[in-house]
Amino acid sequence: MKKIIAVLIAALTISSFGLIANADTVYLLGDTNKSGEPTLNSADLAYLKKVLLGTEEDLGMSNVNEDENGDVDILDLVRLKKLLSRAENSGPALTYGVNEIIDEENWN
Repeated sequence: MKKIIAVLIAALTISSFGLIANADTVYLLGDTNKSGEPTLNSADLAYLKKVLLGTEEDLGMSNVNEDENGDVDILDLVRLKKLLSRAENSGPALTYGVNEIIDEENWN
């Protein structure tokens, strides 16, 4: 009986950790298409261009330069190109599109 209870408790614990681990999806600043990939790529650039042209919907990650008014404009495209040109190709992370900067580096 103790073994059955221990197995049930272990199964519940493991399943709850899985839910917690999947609860927060972290996106890189510039992951405009919300792919969740660990690096930025040309697909993010292409998606932002489509947002600027009005052919795609902004998924909440297109304000790459994080300006206060939240407008998506050509400055976001310039910022994304700068991020893509970086050697390590990763920027501060955003959670659910909210400006919760994990990387403390100054991006201005």
